[in-house]
Amino acid sequence: MIRGYFGNALRNTVLFVIGSALIGQAGLGLALAWAFHRRRGWLREVVYTLVILAWIIPDVVVAFMWVAYLDRDQGTLNAVLAALGLSRVDWLIEHPLFSAIVFNIWRGTAFSMLLFSSALATLPPSYLEAAAVAGANAWQAFRDIILPSIRGHIVTDLILITLWTFNT
Repeated sequence: MIRGYFGNALRNTVLFVIGSALIGQAGLGLALAWAFHRRRGWLREVVYTLVILAWIIPDVVVAFMWVAYLDRDQGTLNAVLAALGLSRVDWLIEHPLFSAIVFNIWRGTAFSMLLFSSALATLPPSYLEAAAVAGANAWQAFRDIILPSIRGHIVTDLILITLWTFNT
């Protein structure tokens, strides 16, 4: 067992990468891409715009924004909690790793969403139509048709966001 500062840093890094990149960004990106697959309308455009904005805003602006959002006394999140009758939380002191993971998920989901959206757009509609005719529900079609069809995109996404998250 690795102990001391190095062991703690290694543990936090692994938790950050697993929580942020593998579970958060890839999972949320795939969920958003699947939720808006073959859908049109203003809601899709608003969600895609907001997600991409989170990705293209400069790092310094995002950092100040999140510090302001998570501030114990004047932060937006604590104002909402207080309005609901809940106690204020000093997020950056009491839950620093969780706060950093949520921030990084919010920041990096756009890449995964765009990659998976383009992967889903390349699938022939007849695959899902045949699954529907065969009686497959949405989960079965996703598990048995979509995931195997976009396996290469998933691997590419996981490699890239893992490397980027380690860099962070």
